[in-house]
Amino acid sequence: MTLCSPCLLYDGEDHIWKFYVNDNNDLLYNIMYSEDKWTKEKKIDNDVLDFEVCLDTDNKICIIYSVKVGELKYCVWEVNNWLGKTIYTFENKDYDMLELTVITIHRSINIFFIAKNNLNKLNCSLIHLCLNKEESVFNTIDTIPFQKDIFSHYEVQTLDNDNLSLIFIKGEKNESAINVTEYKNNKWSIPKRLYGIIGSSVNFYTSLHLNNINIMNMSKEGSLYLLENVLIESDGKMKSYKIHETPDKPTNFCIVEIKGILWAIWSENKNIFVSSYKHKWSEPYKYYTDVTDEFLIYKYLSLINKNNDIKCRYILGTNSKEIKLVLPTYTKTVDLSTINKTNKKETLDPSIETGKKNLKEEIMILKKSNRDLKKELIDLQIKYQQKLRVIEESEDNFFRLTTAKKQAEEKLSIIAEIQKTSMKKLKVMEVEKISSTVLLDNLTNKSQQLTNEYEGLKEQKISKSNVISDLKNKLQQLTNEKEALRQDLDFEKSIGIVDRIFKKRS
Repeated sequence: MTLCSPCLLYDGEDHIWKFYVNDNNDLLYNIMYSEDKWTKEKKIDNDVLDFEVCLDTDNKICIIYSVKVGELKYCVWEVNNWLGKTIYTFENKDYDMLELTVITIHRSINIFFIAKNNLNKLNCSLIHLCLNKEESVFNTIDTIPFQKDIFSHYEVQTLDNDNLSLIFIKGEKNESAINVTEYKNNKWSIPKRLYGIIGSSVNFYTSLHLNNINIMNMSKEGSLYLLENVLIESDGKMKSYKIHETPDKPTNFCIVEIKGILWAIWSENKNIFVSSYKHKWSEPYKYYTDVTDEFLIYKYLSLINKNNDIKCRYILGTNSKEIKLVLPTYTKTVDLSTINKTNKKETLDPSIETGKKNLKEEIMILKKSNRDLKKELIDLQIKYQQKLRVIEESEDNFFRLTTAKKQAEEKLSIIAEIQKTSMKKLKVMEVEKISSTVLLDNLTNKSQQLTNEYEGLKEQKISKSNVISDLKNKLQQLTNEKEALRQDLDFEKSIGIVDRIFKKRS
């Protein structure tokens, strides 16, 4: 597995930032500010397993990277300094997060990685972590066998409708299966098998070109390495093309779109080969021969307008102070005379030479037959997968129609039950209405009766009030008479006392 490919970032001032992890797992960077002049390397963090340089939702340069204690970290370039924080932590510290990919869509950051438990080295989990201001979503897309010699277990592409297409490889008993799943409406679809690759040393790479997904397959069958392209069109149809066949192992493979032309670029020993695609793949030719510089696969990100014609995630370049990128130019015809061919012939006995020639011819016929059979097998697999997809879509449509019918029947049943219940309630309400009418009439009669009684009591009250008023007047009159009599009595008593006094004196 290729871990921690270095990264080249071309900023808006055409400075080159180089990020890399050294042998001590330190994440470092330096900047080429002038031709062949680099700043001193600076350390960002240690114990780093993998990293990805990208732009955040505010178009600031940021790095998302994983460390050995099961943590995922984030740092952003602010005022000539890196400001960082931890954004996710595995409760189990034995997990390593590898093969980081970061895609920013609107205000969301989508982070993909392989989670590998060091206690279970046979399998790994394909993880999607979506971060935004409202919430964070964690998805386990699939659990797949871990393959240590593969470049990447998965590739992600952003489609025109902002959906995500994820293609991943899953090792099976006799072949490696290429599967696809799509992220739509905040949900991953059930993974579907596209086709299988038979052979060893299997790798794959993807690119989105003209709304079509291109999958480059590399495999080894016998003594030959094969480079093939499977094109998935926007309507789901698949086509396959053979790009190259060689006894030398291709390395440093990458796919680059330059000025609308798709290029496959790879190394074979000390040679760099390229092939272009425009309606069909061109015959591969040597772009560099007998190179002395070391070539590396770099992660690539550019913010400068002059590089707008270059679209890729990885790019091939030299590991030198003056970094040279492999950027071929498309021409309608390729001058094959630049290909250096040397044929060394040995002098042998004529019968041996004839037998060797016949044997070679038989081997070539067998190889050609084998390749034709393999291509036919791939075509049949593709056709089978297409038919299988049609069947699955038909089954999905039938399931949706059946589900919709069932839901409609359930709704009708609910509506009928509601109607039945409503009719019962209506009848009860009618009975209650009749009872209420009778009750209302009785209450009205009683109210009228009470009103009449009230009027009678009111008249009695007035009559009794008049009687009470008369009695009060008579009482007052008697009181006045009593007072007059008391005064007369007191006066008579006074006269009697005076008469007795005068009688005693006389």
